[in-house]
Amino acid sequence: MIANSRGQDLIKHLEMVALLGKKMGEKLCLSNELCEKIFYAGLLHDIGKVTDDFQNYMNILIGNQALIIDDDFIDPINSNPLHHEIGWAYLTQKFFDPYILGSIYWHHSRPIHLSDNKKIKYDTADDILYTLSDSDTKALDNIWNILKSKITTTLPSPYPMTMEIPSLFEKDGGQSNKNTNAEFMLIRGCVISADRYISSLSNIENINVNNIIDQILSGEIKGVPIKPPNYDNNRYNFQLDIVNSIKENTTIIKAPAGLGKTLIGILWSQKTKGKVVWVCPRNVVADTVYKNITKEIKALGLSCTIELFRTGSRQNFIGPDRPEFCSDIIVTNIDTVMSPMVKNNVAGRLFTLYGANVVLDEFHEFVSDSPLFAAFVTYMRARHRVSSSKTLLLSATPSLIQVLWDTADKKTQIIPNENEHCSAAHQGTYEICFKDSFPSNPVKGSVLICNAVSSAQDNFKKGYTHLIHHRYTDRDRQVIQENIYNSFEKHKKGVENGESLSAALVVQAAMDISFRELFDSVSSPESTLQRIGRVDRWGTFQNLSPKINFFDMSSDKSEKGAINVTYDLKLQKLWVAFLKEKLNNISHINLNHLYKIYNKFNETYKKEILCYLIKKYQYGINGKNGNEFLGLVSFNPIKILGAETIKKNKISCKNLRSPDGSYFYTVALNTEKNKWLGPDDILSEGYELYNRYIENNKLNKELLENGPMLTRLKGLVNSGFSGWSKQSRGKNKMPSSLKDWFRRARNPETPLPDFSRKYDPVLGVIKL
Repeated sequence: MIANSRGQDLIKHLEMVALLGKKMGEKLCLSNELCEKIFYAGLLHDIGKVTDDFQNYMNILIGNQALIIDDDFIDPINSNPLHHEIGWAYLTQKFFDPYILGSIYWHHSRPIHLSDNKKIKYDTADDILYTLSDSDTKALDNIWNILKSKITTTLPSPYPMTMEIPSLFEKDGGQSNKNTNAEFMLIRGCVISADRYISSLSNIENINVNNIIDQILSGEIKGVPIKPPNYDNNRYNFQLDIVNSIKENTTIIKAPAGLGKTLIGILWSQKTKGKVVWVCPRNVVADTVYKNITKEIKALGLSCTIELFRTGSRQNFIGPDRPEFCSDIIVTNIDTVMSPMVKNNVAGRLFTLYGANVVLDEFHEFVSDSPLFAAFVTYMRARHRVSSSKTLLLSATPSLIQVLWDTADKKTQIIPNENEHCSAAHQGTYEICFKDSFPSNPVKGSVLICNAVSSAQDNFKKGYTHLIHHRYTDRDRQVIQENIYNSFEKHKKGVENGESLSAALVVQAAMDISFRELFDSVSSPESTLQRIGRVDRWGTFQNLSPKINFFDMSSDKSEKGAINVTYDLKLQKLWVAFLKEKLNNISHINLNHLYKIYNKFNETYKKEILCYLIKKYQYGINGKNGNEFLGLVSFNPIKILGAETIKKNKISCKNLRSPDGSYFYTVALNTEKNKWLGPDDILSEGYELYNRYIENNKLNKELLENGPMLTRLKGLVNSGFSGWSKQSRGKNKMPSSLKDWFRRARNPETPLPDFSRKYDPVLGVIKL
């Protein structure tokens, strides 16, 4: 019996996956019970490969010397159930253990067969078993009889009725730190990672599984750190003291602005040993962190391999070449770390992501009602219980997120403690002022931070020298960001030259820059304290009398809408009132005092904040407004089979950050007539784009007017979108309904021509 196109013996393959998977569980210090479940799931995961259909296909591949390395695409493409479906369905008749059976089913994707434009999928064990021949059933009985002798535990009896396909995630009320999803992800992760590794080997005899695990998790920052030249001695010793005070496996450092979180993370990584995955909330933050890590590593006299991994591949690399995602330090975004839970093509990384040491940078930004946040909480519940790997969470504003994974007997270490911050990097003071509205004119050397992109754009037109937000093309954003660094990074002359910046949220955690004066359109406590970190960040502007201005713009339509999306309007009102009360009759204040106010707010309104965090998690996992499709419970890896759908299968729609999926769109250029952003600069947006066209009758009407739309499509073709070429020549009918328009907009080759906005290289995407 053959396991794969490498010709591995099936029984030997099962035994080695079981052994390696169990050793992975032991490396993670999982309980004996969970390690046993990993062993059994590994031992049984591929028994569905004994069928005639699979074995005949393997013989054809081997005869043709066709090597298939990606084991998720090894079954013959027809309408029959695949091997993991068959194995799962057969074993439901033998025992019932949701962890073992779930890992067997979900070690590959759920297949959907397309035949004659009809979807064929198998929803129950009986549906699958009905397709098996007598010969297949006999072969399954034979391999079960061979393997069951290795099962020394009495497994629970099977359900008396047929079972439905198992869910990848189950619902969670969020208040008891239920650990079922986290435990299942650990078991499944070990089984998949072991299977992918063993399947990649040409020879599986005499394998040392301990060496394999050491190789997967290997990483080292070489050298002894030396205080960088021109670095403050007291500050460096304070950072060392922080690192040396870390005792627990999960630690939050409440690091004030300018303290040097990156250097602390590097010193911690060098001390703990092993591979480090450094996780950031967004690509723009990852870019900055990668830049800072490479600079700090060199300044400390250390050496290691470092890679920037985002958008699905390695973007940059330092050191001797290694395979992708195998460096000593891997800087990436939260999407990269969470997606292996729901995407089987990258699920082989799961053991690395649980077993490596992890730094979670600016993790307060993960909070949202998206499935991404629910996946993060699930991930942290797993890591918090894994005592072999260590987790460092860095933020000046950690809120109270740890309550979502802490248990009564295992708490996250918080440095210095829950109600205090580490001492600020400098003791300079700021003048404090409350304003009624946006400033009428830009102040030289200042930054204005709004919550809505449109607010930042409108204020920029008042005369600010720089503008930044997230609605730029990648190439324009990189140029703009570099210009801002050249003006406001440490020792740069932007403030002295009287330059100013109008910005949206992207600036508050992504950019290491400093200004003389801040104007803050108050949103959350976390946003306020992050924004304060951008004014006199290094204590170098005290001679210029740095100033912080607060103003509440929640009555403004754009600002209110942005606050409601990113935070909570009721909590925002509480924070504004709390700030005014605590700052009443205070004209000057330092950072330590400001962080005391932040901590006091968290203490005073702990109940309200916890309710907010739990609600966000509940929405993220269970779905919002009763819609399970919007929750993590609706996610599972799917494999669409059928030649006519190969292109569709490559289109990224539903994702953890946007459960409704992304719509690709392009807008006309503000500078050229009938010229649109081309394929290299295409944009994507979630369901709000769809809603804008559904709710606006004028846009509805324009989108369905063939004449004007044909002209626009010709412009798209001229801009490089080949997907619309046939429609622009009139050979195919124009989309006749909004549903058809948005179905096409799932594909970047036929983006929606959004004529409600335009693109300006200075302003970004602008509303008309």
